[in-house]
Amino acid sequence: MRLATALLLLLSMPVIAANPWLCIGEYGASVTDYKSQVTGSDSFTNSQKFLINDEGFRIFGDEYAIISTCMWIDGRPTHCQDDETRVDEFSMGPNLVFTLIRLAGEEIDGELKLTHYILKGKCSKL
Repeated sequence: MRLATALLLLLSMPVIAANPWLCIGEYGASVTDYKSQVTGSDSFTNSQKFLINDEGFRIFGDEYAIISTCMWIDGRPTHCQDDETRVDEFSMGPNLVFTLIRLAGEEIDGELKLTHYILKGKCSKL
């Protein structure tokens, strides 16, 4: 019975791809510009979790990677960037502090309103 329970537990656990890292945000900021003027800014604390592995960079719990292309040095993800849109970029230094830069936009009356996000936090190998 114990063996069957242990086997069921193992089978029900989510599969994590090889070489996983967990990154947790700490501080962030955003700046919005519209019609060539800064229209808003904000700073915030953040505890968003991200998972980086051989399949890419994703929000923890999401099925698909936000960024699928990452560079690795000595088993550590150092830089991830979306090759197609170039709106998301992740980098991690040797001190395991990461920076995430995201760009979001929407069109209003034919003008593009852009919000630039930057998030800093810390990573650890799982």
